Amino acid sequence: AIGTFAFPFFLGLFERIEVMQHLVDDPLLAAICAGVLDGIGLGLVLRIGGSTGGIDVPAMILNRKLGWKLATVMSALDVTIFLIQIPITNTNGIILGILYTMVYSAVMNDFILKEQGGAQIMIWSYKSDEINEALLELGFGTTLFSARGGYLREEREVICCAASNRTYNRVKRTTLGIDPEAFLTITSMNEVNGNGFTMMLADEEYVPRLEERHDGHRQSTV
Repeated sequence: AIGTFAFPFFLGLFERIEVMQHLVDDPLLAAICAGVLDGIGLGLVLRIGGSTGGIDVPAMILNRKLGWKLATVMSALDVTIFLIQIPITNTNGIILGILYTMVYSAVMNDFILKEQGGAQIMIWSYKSDEINEALLELGFGTTLFSARGGYLREEREVICCAASNRTYNRVKRTTLGIDPEAFLTITSMNEVNGNGFTMMLADEEYVPRLEERHDGHRQSTV
């Protein structure tokens, strides 16, 4: 509600500032600059769950109900609106409008994914049990895979762990603190969904004794 009324108010306010009227004279450059600035603003607002009260409202509803991407829905709606105006509007303006839409969509999506992305860490170590317990105690989820080395053909466990962009360095430091010779691969991910990221199940606290642990998903549905 605040965004619905605040946006036209501040838009009208800045339109009256003469010094800002001729910052960009070229229409193509104006469309690109507008797309970048609009994408940054929308990305910051939507990343914290806010809304400008405009075309992002139906996009947020479809995102929450159907899981559709915000940037995709918003750009599709804007492009549709521009295309409807073809019979009554200058074609150059429509093309510039679509270009603006593509630019703000890309920039906005990048800002949104900065919060939703993360890293997948694969860990090979002879101290996999100790590393696994240390990561669990820190609150990270892990998955263990059985693997065999290609050279010595030795059997060992490989740890797979997903972490946010802000916390994956803790996984790295913890692992190397236990085993400086551990082999790690870190893969960047655009989006992470599931327990610990987009939902919280009942097994968030670390339980040292294996026999006392439970399946968080099953526990949460009882």
